[in-house]
Amino acid sequence: AVLGRLEGAVREIEPLTTAVALWLFDPASATYRLVGARGVLRPPSVPLAAGEGVVGEAAEADRPVLGPEVVVRDPEENRPVWRFAWSLRAGEQLGVMSVDVAAPEAPDLPGLETVSAGHRAALQGSLALHIARDETRIVRSLLDVARELSRSLREGRLLEVALDHAMDLSLAETGSILLVHPDERLRIAVARGLPDAVVEDTVVSRGEGIAGWVFAVEEPLLVEDIPMRNDERGRRDVRSAVCVPLKDEDGVLGVLNVGSQAYPARLTQSHVDALEVIGRHTAVTLRNARAVTESQDLYFDTLRLLAEAMERKDPYARGGTQRTLELARGL
Repeated sequence: AVLGRLEGAVREIEPLTTAVALWLFDPASATYRLVGARGVLRPPSVPLAAGEGVVGEAAEADRPVLGPEVVVRDPEENRPVWRFAWSLRAGEQLGVMSVDVAAPEAPDLPGLETVSAGHRAALQGSLALHIARDETRIVRSLLDVARELSRSLREGRLLEVALDHAMDLSLAETGSILLVHPDERLRIAVARGLPDAVVEDTVVSRGEGIAGWVFAVEEPLLVEDIPMRNDERGRRDVRSAVCVPLKDEDGVLGVLNVGSQAYPARLTQSHVDALEVIGRHTAVTLRNARAVTESQDLYFDTLRLLAEAMERKDPYARGGTQRTLELARGL
């Protein structure tokens, strides 16, 4: 609604306005992400690198900037599109508003500054509201996954819960959790959207690829615009990915991967932080589940040894406990 009002006000002084837009800076990828836009020729959703174009220049200069952005080619003439941009602040978050005007000559800079100044407060409020809504959704997702993980004591089930929540939160198409094995290599324990052959054959050494790098340095990683490749095993190409360690105070138990086939996937620092929290919760719960399993195994081993000791006193009772166990399992 705020962008719509800004578009209407700008059109009164610049009838050839093609779009107004709001951008948000993401520190994880050092890019400006398109939050919203209005107009007949809206900017593409591809992220803008820090310092790139008029948007990047306006953010770094912290003042209004006007300059040529692109050229629209039609059968009759080439029309340059001028972009006016001005930085915004929503708390500690940096944003930028932009106005695109398709005109042969530079538009009226003082007029754009005056009109935009009257909408800056509303735009900053809209940016803050967008951030708050996104963070609220992430917090709710984290509460849900923490609640479900606390109820899971089976390793396979808790890994599935963690991966499903991580993929839902990041809107990913593929995901996997790799666990560290005794040979200090990673193998896939649970996966979504990956071919069975990939799940069965994948073995990652420390420092190898994205997962191996995260395993080695114990830090999360956001990677975007991954080159497309052909994979004869049918692997689905991923263009954007986040990988975080499953790490607690006692060390790394594995890594969690989520991937998107879209670029940009809108994976931001907030997603990385949230997935890192899921990774920590998963590591703690996984270690607890393993401790419970080991305790149960120790308990039953102790009972078995006691039963065998009792049977040694009576040759006719020898093996009775094992036969009873097999009958019970059969029933």
